Amino acid sequence: LAIFAASLLFPYFYYLQKRVFLAPRRFGDSAFSFSAGPGAFYKLVFKLSLASVGAMVIAGVIMAVLGVFSKGASHAVPGGMVLAPIVFGLVAVAAQFLIYITFMTWTRNLMLSAVRIGEAQLASRLNVGEVFWLYVTNILAMVCTLGLLTPWAKVRLMRYQMSKTSLLAPRGTENFTGGPGQSASAVGEGLADIFDLDIAL
Repeated sequence: LAIFAASLLFPYFYYLQKRVFLAPRRFGDSAFSFSAGPGAFYKLVFKLSLASVGAMVIAGVIMAVLGVFSKGASHAVPGGMVLAPIVFGLVAVAAQFLIYITFMTWTRNLMLSAVRIGEAQLASRLNVGEVFWLYVTNILAMVCTLGLLTPWAKVRLMRYQMSKTSLLAPRGTENFTGGPGQSASAVGEGLADIFDLDIAL
């Protein structure tokens, strides 16, 4: 019961954490604001739950098909019954990884698109399929090079994230200035802290 109650409250507390952390921040005379409400976080978690159930159903169907296949394959191929659980395990890991990528992508899009700095607004348009492909190819590149391409993989992912992030300023960016001693890098560092933008793989 406690676990069920905690799962129901998680989206709300996650929303409060981001909103409270964001509230005191400013860039010059422009105050940060967060336009998303708790409902947006509950909707995101609900959609992710449906996606997780769908992934489990698909994995179950694949396991059933592999079970039938392995029964026939075990007579023709030695160890055929052993192969099915291995393939199912790989499918299950891939499904869980896809769910994780989906959660991170949807969360980043929701949070960044809800940020306003004065009259300006951020927008994030990451695509789950593109992010999944980036992670898979980056991991393969790092494994094949024994980690030598790790910096390249991080820069590649960050470059994609930045290409899908934009600042919508109705009156133009010339009116979007900070106070004394502030710079655009300060905004970037603040946003990185707010949204825990981790590009590590």
